Amino acid sequence: MKRFLFRSAMILAAAVAAPAAQASNYYFSSSASGAGNGSTANPFSSLSSFDGLDLNPGDNVYLSGTFSAPSGGLTLGSQDAGTATKPVNITSWGASQATINAGDSFGIKATNVGGIDISNALCWSPDGKT
Repeated sequence: MKRFLFRSAMILAAAVAAPAAQASNYYFSSSASGAGNGSTANPFSSLSSFDGLDLNPGDNVYLSGTFSAPSGGLTLGSQDAGTATKPVNITSWGASQATINAGDSFGIKATNVGGIDISNALCWSPDGKT
């Protein structure tokens, strides 16, 4: 019984001491060539990859340049939620403010999601819907 309790305590201690998942950074640059992999050295060149991201608390999405939003806009759902202390951040990268041209749809659409911080980015629509 003592051996069982000792092993159980060691497993519990290891689980508690396990490091938290590290936040991911995803980079998008409208001036990048090719599809890219989302790194600073090889950013995504369009926002079409956005909806395929697995966003988690503390993750950062950096935008540089002017983009056309994919059909339906950038979509965030409950699986993409951050927390109050570790939000998912969407912001500009580089010297100027990023711009998302929403066309006749949404620039960014968030449904049943919290813990999202969007800053220093402009969403616009030529017809004034965004």
